[in-house]
This record gives sequence, structure tokens and C-alpha cells, in this order.
Amino acid sequence: MYPNLSPLTPELQSLQSSLKEKGVKYAMASFVDIHGMCKGKVVPMSHFDRMMQGSELFTGAALDGVPQEINDDEVGTIPDPESATILPWNSEIAWFASDLHLVGDPFEGCCRTILKNVLHQAAVMGYNFNLGIETEFFIFTLCPRF
Repeated sequence: MYPNLSPLTPELQSLQSSLKEKGVKYAMASFVDIHGMCKGKVVPMSHFDRMMQGSELFTGAALDGVPQEINDDEVGTIPDPESATILPWNSEIAWFASDLHLVGDPFEGCCRTILKNVLHQAAVMGYNFNLGIETEFFIFTLCPRF
């Protein structure tokens, strides 16, 4: 993770350059807690190399939805470069889904890690997992204040 920085791979360098060319100024490493709430940190693109190697740390015991004790080490986000998405409502920010790691290893309480483990177990049993997501949205109209 972060203390042992290594140079970005050519693929990550290309991704960083592409994002900058598209006007992205910030990157957001995020994760979803066990309650389904998205949490993350936004960093300037000059910090991209560190973010991609796990520099964004969270004290799980201080966050609802991250199963840790007060004396546990912080968890770090390891962004998935394949998930890079420029936010349509703010094209200066690129969002990354991230896996949580604890002292360099996948964190067992990370929702993405749990899903990956279940997918592996299903594959070993000969099952293929298909996931369909039903998106919902709400349209509101502005009402005059009372």
C-alpha cells in the first residue's frame, strides 16, 4: 500500500493522462459500507498515483457500517481502474469503485471482497452468477415554500 510507492503501470499512466485530457481535476476512491452507503475521499489528480496504491485511509471503528474495533488499523481503498467514471453532473471528478484493504490484504468486511469471495465459491461449485440491477429514480417538482 501507500508507504511502498511504486511507479504507475503504463495502463494507469494512460488512464491518468486520459482523465486529465478530459478535464478531470479530482479523483474519488469510494467504497460501499455494509449498510449500502457510499463513502469515499476526493483527491487532486496530482495525488492519483498514491490514491491508486491505497493512500486513502479510513478509521473503520469511527464509521458506521465498517466492522472494526477501535484498536484496529485503518482500512485503505484500492481503486478499481476498470470502474473509472467521469461524473456526468461534475466532469471535473472521476469516480472509482474501490476494495478495502487492511494492512495490505483484502478486508473481510468489504462488500466487494465479500461478493468476489461468493462468486469464487459459486464458480468452484459450477455455478455462474448473473446480477441484474433495477435502477430507480424519483422526479420532484419544486414547490413554493409555505
